[in-house]
Amino acid sequence: MDAADKPTNINTTLHTDEASKYGQKWGAFGTRDSEGNYRLLGLRDMATKSSHDTLETFKEILSDIDLVSKTEEITSAKILTNIKNTMSDRAATETKFNTLLKEYRNEILPLVYKNYEKMNEESQQALSHMNNFFCGLHTLVHMADVSQKSLYEVERSFFENEVPIYNTSFSKQGNSGTVRTVLTACKAFARRGDQKNGCYQGFKTFICDFLKENNMLSLPLQPLRGNRFNILFTNAGHVYFLKEKMIEYLTKTSCTNGLLQSVLQDLQTPFFVSGCKALGLISKFITTPLWRIIESKDITISAMNNKYLELLTFLNDIVNNLEDFIAGKLFPFKEVEIKTDNMLEKLLQPSENDDNVVLILSVIIPAFLDILPGSMSFMLMIRRSILFSLVMIIEREM
Repeated sequence: MDAADKPTNINTTLHTDEASKYGQKWGAFGTRDSEGNYRLLGLRDMATKSSHDTLETFKEILSDIDLVSKTEEITSAKILTNIKNTMSDRAATETKFNTLLKEYRNEILPLVYKNYEKMNEESQQALSHMNNFFCGLHTLVHMADVSQKSLYEVERSFFENEVPIYNTSFSKQGNSGTVRTVLTACKAFARRGDQKNGCYQGFKTFICDFLKENNMLSLPLQPLRGNRFNILFTNAGHVYFLKEKMIEYLTKTSCTNGLLQSVLQDLQTPFFVSGCKALGLISKFITTPLWRIIESKDITISAMNNKYLELLTFLNDIVNNLEDFIAGKLFPFKEVEIKTDNMLEKLLQPSENDDNVVLILSVIIPAFLDILPGSMSFMLMIRRSILFSLVMIIEREM
């Protein structure tokens, strides 16, 4: 580690992430300082994704840094104590890892701050405090999860526990018929879908003129593999937009394999189509605008909390005004422009099954209200500012 890489910044954020590939689990650890400089600490394979194994992997990386460090000081200890914040997703293992990391960091503090034991309790707490931040985009993942669970329950009630399914090979425990419709439609029609049983190329040729009429350069459906955030909502809207063309294509061509027959059956089930419309409306008016705000470089953490408050207020308001919501009369973020296109016009057209759309949204929207408060961190940001100021005062006095 050369001079430029010495861990001199006293306010760094630890970024952690993990991934699995071919049965092997990997963990990545990096830091970003208050000036925006990013440093990769290490990438290692892990025995499991547990919080304990994650911490042990991080310890190994810190130990290796000491081995290659050209300084006499314990570099890893300095890196560790300079970490004042963590950034990760909202997985339970990450939350537990943050707790274990703080405990381990507290053990190291006396090695770096020689007068640590003589400090008063308030000063020690200021030094030991860590802020835990979580990726805002994972809120969209949680929204998709609760939508899936809500759809599953409302479908069971609507169909009296006999949810129709044409081909049980596409049945997945806990999956709703609506979500199955979206998944199988993507396999059948999306690029890089099911190469054996899908019909991407044939369907693309079939609707070529339709795409031109709607100013589309390609099929809007996206493959599910490699996509995560907001993909369920956007694809559901696309399925709703294309459903007549999909049904026309499947009935006019030789629809013999199980995948295409299953898609045709589901697209002809009005309640599943209503579910796609509900998810498509959520995409247009809630999740896509939220994503744009989350990714905006102009939005700070404290400002983001104001946006979450706006969204919570909006969701509370529309619970009793869902008819106005599906008519496109209500918006959560006034400053975010909603893209007007033919798909939006299709979603806003009144349908004979809109009672089902309202029913579905009446279950999904309250579920959103349950998870969104966990995304808020305004008070955390306030505490971060106060405690960081205390740390600066303490270190100047040392």
